[in-house]
Amino acid sequence: MNFKLEKIFDRYGKIYAYEILLSDSSQIDWVTIDCHWLNSNVYSQLNYLLRKGYLLENNALFCTSTPKNNIKFFVNIERRQLKSISFLNILSGCIDKLRENKVSIFLEITERDSDFEVDINYLNKLKRKFGFLFVADDVVEGDARKEEIENGLYDVVKVESSYITNGSSRLREEILAIKQNFDCKFLAEKIETNSMHKEALSLPIDYFQGYLYP
Repeated sequence: MNFKLEKIFDRYGKIYAYEILLSDSSQIDWVTIDCHWLNSNVYSQLNYLLRKGYLLENNALFCTSTPKNNIKFFVNIERRQLKSISFLNILSGCIDKLRENKVSIFLEITERDSDFEVDINYLNKLKRKFGFLFVADDVVEGDARKEEIENGLYDVVKVESSYITNGSSRLREEILAIKQNFDCKFLAEKIETNSMHKEALSLPIDYFQGYLYP
């Protein structure tokens, strides 16, 4: 499998993290694809980071054995993968190895999978047991994960650009209410123009991602 890294920036234009993605996923049906393939994809991404021996930060290479700062990666995952105990144990082991080298892994739970067995109570148990960091992917207005977001399940919430454009006043109120109660960060994704970036900056959003950024 071939991967690419997509940069995530903070409000000051500094790199906050990278999302690790398949170089070409256009032919993949993520909803119906087998869990064994999904698990293999996640293992490959984490082993890629472990095996590589170095990581990118501000376009400079450095060895993971002596990193200057903690570096963060977002890894996509489906809810149904989190039902497998063997997968969770292997996943946790890989994340712990990377954490020893000051590499943090954020598990980006996609919007594609609505497995009702993997609910807020189940996910909170995983956070307590394994110390996982969760990200909500592609959040839109009236999102089905509203309860999870408002109850502090996610460490980062990725907000669709359409929500920022069409519901900025409501979004501002929702973000401020959540930040008042939880240490949750918000990320504007799919930012493609300077005007979109400017609008996102006007909100209490922490991070930015999209084609606009090099």
